[in-house]
Amino acid sequence: MPVKRSGKSEKRCNSGRLPRICDRQCLGKSHCAFHMRHVLHHVRGPISFEDLKTVIARDENGDILEITSCSTYTEACQVLGLLEDDSHWYQAMEEAAVSQSPAQLRYLFAILVAVCGLNKPITLWGNRKEDMTEDFLHQARRNNPTENIEYCDALCNNTLLILEDKILCITGHKLALYGLPEPVHDQPELTSKDVLRETSYDVQALRAFMAANVPRLTPDQQQAFIAITGMIGSERGGIVFLDAPGGTGKTFLLILLVAFVRKEKDMAVVVASSGIAATLLAGGRTAHSAFKLPLDGQIRQCPLQYFQGHRKGTCSQNLQANCLG
Repeated sequence: MPVKRSGKSEKRCNSGRLPRICDRQCLGKSHCAFHMRHVLHHVRGPISFEDLKTVIARDENGDILEITSCSTYTEACQVLGLLEDDSHWYQAMEEAAVSQSPAQLRYLFAILVAVCGLNKPITLWGNRKEDMTEDFLHQARRNNPTENIEYCDALCNNTLLILEDKILCITGHKLALYGLPEPVHDQPELTSKDVLRETSYDVQALRAFMAANVPRLTPDQQQAFIAITGMIGSERGGIVFLDAPGGTGKTFLLILLVAFVRKEKDMAVVVASSGIAATLLAGGRTAHSAFKLPLDGQIRQCPLQYFQGHRKGTCSQNLQANCLG
């Protein structure tokens, strides 16, 4: 592979080997160059960059056992066994999670990512994000004692914000450089009571429920399900009036539609006109409770009275007067 050489750093030493590169000097934007140099020391006669990232496993007789095409030089180094794995760092976080607070775990995680050169920080984040978010979950449950709040993206976003601040102080780099998800900034409403209520659902359980019950839909139910989910998926929106005789499966279809939305970690606000109807759906509430509609017990409120003995235009005025209190 032809390489343009310039400067003393590119000259070979007296021993005939390329100058040694320190891993810590290559953290950041040049870490790929460090791993590429590692591969160059072990792959003989590469003819292209893609060939350099192709790892060929041979047996003792030199016969080819397996050919692995890697997407990055880091992956090629891992396949060749040139890099240490992260098992000892995983064990350190596991031991710390037994006795340390979430704040201390976040500080340890930031040090491991910024200083210790983890190969796959995203794996360690996936394994320990709940341990590092436990205090935010406790605070959310204390502030909303009537809600069943579980771990969700809104709570993990708070952890990511703190981790980003710590890693920025240590290295000056953001989380995206290490393959970690970037936090959402300037959105305090993510941890509000209403958002936590609508996002604290078990996604895996919802997906299993969908897989088990969608095949049970009748042809009419399936037609409505496909039409409504198509409107949701295309983000066209719309108003749908679902009408059928009692016992034909309207509630069953609505339950599946709500699960379809929530399994993608989106929000579905389920409201009904009465408390009994609201209890039929998971997370259902009355419209007055969800939208904080006014309800004056001293005034008789019957929609029929607006259509008896009133001129056109008076009906909307009376409705607005009662709604505005």
